[in-house]
Amino acid sequence: MLRVLTVIMLIAGLINFPMYEYFSSTDYTPPGEDDSFFLKSSAVCAETEWAACPNCTKKDWLMSYPSTLEGFASTSSDGDSEPLTFIKVNDCEIGYMETLPAYIAFIFIVISITLLRKWSRDKEKEIDDAEQTAQDYSVCVMNPPKDARDPEEWREFFVKNFEDCQIACCTIAVDNEELVRALSQRRDYLLQLEMLTPCDIKFNKNDLKEMAEVALPLSLYKWMTAYYNGKQLYKAIVELDKKIEDLSHFSHDCTSVFLSFETEATQQAVLEAFSTRNCSKFCC
Repeated sequence: MLRVLTVIMLIAGLINFPMYEYFSSTDYTPPGEDDSFFLKSSAVCAETEWAACPNCTKKDWLMSYPSTLEGFASTSSDGDSEPLTFIKVNDCEIGYMETLPAYIAFIFIVISITLLRKWSRDKEKEIDDAEQTAQDYSVCVMNPPKDARDPEEWREFFVKNFEDCQIACCTIAVDNEELVRALSQRRDYLLQLEMLTPCDIKFNKNDLKEMAEVALPLSLYKWMTAYYNGKQLYKAIVELDKKIEDLSHFSHDCTSVFLSFETEATQQAVLEAFSTRNCSKFCC
């Protein structure tokens, strides 16, 4: 991409070369004292002169941004006549033909960038199509009914409404965060209890009470940082077991459904059918 942009800018610069040549010639600016390198080939005109401007006022120059009085001058009034005002103008002339390369270069850049963006999107789609991932075969239902926890119902729905639809996998996500947190905490306590077991004793997760009895005492650092000892870990695990059993009997609400199809064509057909313009036939 960066190389293509470099080539585009280089070609645009070559298109503007006749305009640069005109600006650096004496046809635009006659030779003068201010022939610095930075002014050469630029549109800055160093050939200026003072011209009368009866309708110009000092206020006009002060209100402009940036405010400057370098291009404004006036004579002092003698009481009998109004003061004369002058402004600085440049004598450089530039016509349509001299600026034509700039228009051509601008149009070239706009067309080139537009084509480059189209080529980039097509290339991105080509690479994405060539790389097969699980996302190419899957869809996610973000707002399912809260009681839609049966994968078989989802399979029957898609098989009934889409031709040659085969579902390889259906995952139901439920709102059981508290249960998962309790299971994770139990596993953490179990690992801590195992680390307190002496090396000559094999850890038996089916007899945690005995493991708590033979657990090693806490080091001074762990005792000062409020770590649980063996008996405290066993008590915490027992309490978590009761909590997990109670939470396991709840009917947790369905939050999202992930479905993987056998073919990518089926996935595309499902996405197209559930788009905004086509989903009305599935609404109750």
